[in-house]
Order: sequence, then C-alpha cells, then structure tokens
Amino acid sequence: MIALNPIGVVRTPYRQVADVPLQSYRSTTVKGNVVLENAYREGLLGLDGFDYLHLVVLLDRVGQAQMVVEPILIPGSGVRVGVFATRHPARPNRLALSLVKLEAFTQDGFEFSGVDILDGTPLIDIKPYEPRLDSPWTQPVRTGWYAETGATKT
Repeated sequence: MIALNPIGVVRTPYRQVADVPLQSYRSTTVKGNVVLENAYREGLLGLDGFDYLHLVVLLDRVGQAQMVVEPILIPGSGVRVGVFATRHPARPNRLALSLVKLEAFTQDGFEFSGVDILDGTPLIDIKPYEPRLDSPWTQPVRTGWYAETGATKT
C-alpha cells in the first residue's frame, strides 16, 4: 500500500467542480493560496527565485476512474482516447499537476495565479518549474490528438 500525506491545502475561489477552468493558462488573473502545514513551511526556502511552480494535488472530489474518456478540452467532439493520453480528472490515482505562477509568500504558504483547482483540494507536493528540465530536449514535439483537434489553441 502506498500512502500519500497531504502537505497542505489549496484555497481558491472555485467551490463547484463545474466552475473550475480546464487549465491554468485559461485563468491567469485568478488568484489562489497554498496553505502549508507547519511542518513543511521551511521547505519553501529558496523558492523565491522561481516564477512558476508545479502543484501536485489530489483530486479528492472526482468520480470513479475511467480508462477511455472524452478529452475535457474538446467536449462534445466525440473523440475518445485512453485516460493516460489526456489530462482528464477521472484517473486511477486522482493526481493532478497544475502549473501556476508564484505571486507572493504569506505567513502560512504562498499566493499564486493561474488557478485551475477546486477550493480545499489537498496538496501533495510542490516542484519549481525549470524550462531546461521541464521542456523536451528535442524539437519538434508530437502532441497527438491535442494538435489534431486544435484543443490547445485557445
């Protein structure tokens, strides 16, 4: 058995699943907060030199996993692909990765923009975004059905 212990919680203005933007780049002006448990706050040391962060969260209010889904970026399209070829939330382990912009530190964590997370979502981990590590080392990059359907153009 694998046990994940949340390190904090994500606070956002989104209270209903239907209100959450599908990706953080669609809500760049919306602000949220990470509230860390006391035991993890010193882990923020050195994070002030980064503009962007990956938040690893547990989608605790998502339904049962599905292995074949319609991608959430192209609803009503009729396209069906395996869940691992998407960012669909109905995943076996309900983990999500959100790229957010670090705005400011607070007494109990930090403020960020680019919110695509439901209020009260458990935070599992934080990792700094570094383009030389987080971008492919070869170009061009194939992006499968995302490119074929134009799902990420807006």
